[in-house]
Amino acid sequence: MRILQRKNPNAIPSGPVFDLSTPLLSLSPNKVDSWTIGDSFEHTLVMGGTGSGKTSASGRTLALALMRAGYGGVVLCAKSGEAESWVRYAAECGRSASVIRFGISGEYRFNFLDYLMRLDVMDAGGRIDNAVNTFLRVLEAAHGSDGGGQAENGDFWRKSMRELLSNAIGMLYHAYGRVTLDDIMKLINSCPISEEQAGDPGFQSWSFCYSTALRVFQKPAVALPAREAEQYVSYFGKLFGRLDNRTRSNIVITLSAEISSFMRGPLHRLFCTETNVWPEATHEGAIIILDLPIKVFEQAGVVAQSLFKYIWQKATERRVVRADTRPVFLFADEAQNFFSSYDLEFQSTARSSRAATVSTSRPSSLRLASCATSSMPSSWMPTRIARGTGCLVSIAHP
Repeated sequence: MRILQRKNPNAIPSGPVFDLSTPLLSLSPNKVDSWTIGDSFEHTLVMGGTGSGKTSASGRTLALALMRAGYGGVVLCAKSGEAESWVRYAAECGRSASVIRFGISGEYRFNFLDYLMRLDVMDAGGRIDNAVNTFLRVLEAAHGSDGGGQAENGDFWRKSMRELLSNAIGMLYHAYGRVTLDDIMKLINSCPISEEQAGDPGFQSWSFCYSTALRVFQKPAVALPAREAEQYVSYFGKLFGRLDNRTRSNIVITLSAEISSFMRGPLHRLFCTETNVWPEATHEGAIIILDLPIKVFEQAGVVAQSLFKYIWQKATERRVVRADTRPVFLFADEAQNFFSSYDLEFQSTARSSRAATVSTSRPSSLRLASCATSSMPSSWMPTRIARGTGCLVSIAHP
């Protein structure tokens, strides 16, 4: 049975029609003045200074309203203790059974590359370019909106990285039907540096790259045209090997450095081994708490949560929406830590995807995030900001 056909046993059964005019929260004694299901899909931003109650008052109130209405969702954690708070919120709403706490305990794991390649064909499964694009999002999260490129000759490095990953992921997928970060680096580090070495029996006896290329031709797990097989082998056997030693080494070292946090420790166990939780579980009512707080895991926490967030966004955009489709939410406290270049595109169609985004931040932090990256243009910001205590601002899209 395919992984995406498995149902979450903790899911709240679907069935009721989710009317967009249904109130989630009353904002005043006037019944018309309510925050509705439809409003939630237009992005809600909670802003205020330190100690204003963004998290403990407004944030908590919104979280409880969403969970009581039956939303599934993903929670991004910036601070220590956030996961515990959400566990308590879920208990208050009778939703404890829906909670999936994705953290260093390793109880839940998500091999994102294997997941992407195993998606149904109609959902772009097995698409090498989709896996590469997602992989590059990891580098973007690590380096910011420049996509992880070098300041000098950045376009060359980005294109070189994309070509290397496309060929490595493609050859591994067709050879074994499965892709892991470990195998990507093993393949790259064992490729020949010349045509002469490629033909050397001694090299062939230990090279994982050579044995993988042989399998692509002789016994591929996923069939492919002979022309494509030849392209993969030609890239590693000739093109990549012919690069200047310094250039080739710099490309490999850069890639290795960018993904180093995923190659060891808890992030390797969580994202590079097996899969027993998937983003689509939220569509069935699961509440996935990404318990990898930035205050503990620092940049690795940003990268890991940004990766899961992006894959969840794409999965949510792919689903077919009907009247009984369950709404879902993305909740980010101190949201300035998690903004990415894809957020604006996701928000532009969030209503049709029945996806709510709730963000909290300080005005000063939000302005800094907007200046530091290209992911938050000024047209996306609210035109009116109430100062003082934490307040709700519904953002209108340009």
